[in-house]
Amino acid sequence: MLKKIISFLFLVTLTKFSYSQSNLYSDSIKVFDSTTLIATSNQYKQFEFCIPRTYDVTKELKKLTYGQEKQYSYEKSPVVIKLVTKGKISKIWNVRPASSVIEVAGKKYLFDTMLLSALHKKFPINYFIEEKVFTSQKQQDEYYLNLLKDKTFLYIVPHDFENEWREKFNLTFKKTETFSSPKAITKYLDSTIFKTIPREKYSISYSPFVDAKKDLSNEFTMTIYSINELYENLNDSNAIKSGLTFYPTYIIRKK
Repeated sequence: MLKKIISFLFLVTLTKFSYSQSNLYSDSIKVFDSTTLIATSNQYKQFEFCIPRTYDVTKELKKLTYGQEKQYSYEKSPVVIKLVTKGKISKIWNVRPASSVIEVAGKKYLFDTMLLSALHKKFPINYFIEEKVFTSQKQQDEYYLNLLKDKTFLYIVPHDFENEWREKFNLTFKKTETFSSPKAITKYLDSTIFKTIPREKYSISYSPFVDAKKDLSNEFTMTIYSINELYENLNDSNAIKSGLTFYPTYIIRKK
């Protein structure tokens, strides 16, 4: 009799554990009048959605349940669910459809992507991405304030002027005794650039594949990444500057 009771209790506990699920809504989630829930993906368009009303955001977050922890294989293009308030992302969850996994607080859990399909049908989204280059944090902030008045504005992925690369460009050196290798050029550039900005504010790299595409084999092309405005201030007669690229801010709008 005792064995039967123990077996029954174990079965009840196991069943309860198997069906226990958590959801994306918690006390730490702050939902305001301007909060929306948006899902986008480069690959899985059938799982995209936009929930614009606060009441619906809270209700649907509670329906987005997930199960026990699960391992998964890396996927390049997840579905990114974003909690957005006043056009700024406050929370992100990545869903890996091929593995049926959602990432919550740094852990991976079993997730049913049919939940996203249902939201896609109920709250469809049609959007486009605008890239804009700003020269300063102030300029970006001013543009954001104007975006808040725009009814097509969904959210912004701002450029971090303090911690992210602002610009990228190339410096091409002729092969000489002084500039005999990428290593020698890097050492030369370090001594030059460091006079202008700290080392943590820039990076120097070399890709042999860039030079391999050229007909000339007596050149080295170095790529410079910088947080500061380095391109305009770096004038070296030993090198030819080219390929200036600025890292943009991304603005997502409704079509």
